[in-house]
Amino acid sequence: MMIDVYSILNGIFSKATTTITKGMYGAGAGIFNHTFFTSIFALFIVYVGVLIAFKKIQSEELAYKLTWTIFIFSLVKAFMWDSYYYESLISFLDLPRLVFTELISKIVRVASNDASIQNIINVLNSTNDSLLSAILSKAGWDNIVAYIFAIILWLTSSFLMIVILLTTVFSTFLSEIILSLAVFVIPFMIIKKTEYIFYNWCKLYISVSLYAPFTILFGLVSVETTNLTMHITKLLENDFENNFNMILVLALAQVLTALGIFKIPNIINQIIGSSNEGTSLTSGVGTVSAGATIMDGFSKATGMSFVGAGVNKGAKKMSKAAVNKTGQKWNDIKAGGRD
Repeated sequence: MMIDVYSILNGIFSKATTTITKGMYGAGAGIFNHTFFTSIFALFIVYVGVLIAFKKIQSEELAYKLTWTIFIFSLVKAFMWDSYYYESLISFLDLPRLVFTELISKIVRVASNDASIQNIINVLNSTNDSLLSAILSKAGWDNIVAYIFAIILWLTSSFLMIVILLTTVFSTFLSEIILSLAVFVIPFMIIKKTEYIFYNWCKLYISVSLYAPFTILFGLVSVETTNLTMHITKLLENDFENNFNMILVLALAQVLTALGIFKIPNIINQIIGSSNEGTSLTSGVGTVSAGATIMDGFSKATGMSFVGAGVNKGAKKMSKAAVNKTGQKWNDIKAGGRD
């Protein structure tokens, strides 16, 4: 029975995404929908209106800045008024990624129906198990080399699956979490000196969201690697002694495929001009934690209770629990790749 590894892991991250997103909304609603904030904002609008009505604002630039500030906070409050509007905003902003991913998937399926990420992961896991069983069946005290080959194959196949999962399931999860910070990043556009935070957030989201589509393109290579695994399994079952060297060929193919996928972040960041390089995934984790810290500090500064405690449970706890291990693994893989 083949275990659906992809669906299991994707389900875990999907639930984590829902939990964190709800925490983000709860935090934002606790800030922007709070009576104190609403009162101060209303007084600010009245104050600006009076200044404009009595022509107390002499500088056009100042009038523009005040109007821009009112517009930005009004926009944020509108989307945080109800969870439906917040989720609609996230869905709308995420639409280009979904369309592009589906387009790439259809292009790849024209070349091969087996090139979906789910199929690749599941078949790769199943064929590797079969191959390891075939190798270990020949292992023993008189054939210790078989154990060595089994360990090498297990390492290379695990490396390949981890890289594929990082650039698909995990990157999709992280892109959605980064996107959920939209309403908290938009206010940084009010001040000229903090605009770079918003633009860096945009670049980070674009970078991470493109990992999955580009990995799907590499699915054609991964399919051939999977086919090679099945072919070598049959060879070893029929004649192990004369074909055991093919294990090294397979290990090399798996490593090269993984390294090709591993370079996708660098390629994307070069295209969009981002300085994240290969660490965009772990940078995204830092962005989520930073977002939670910003909201916490803002709520304390305004004297409001931090209603969105779900962010600390979501963005910090869930991110550290579900993400830090894979993020550390990504850095380990990167260090190994550079060596």
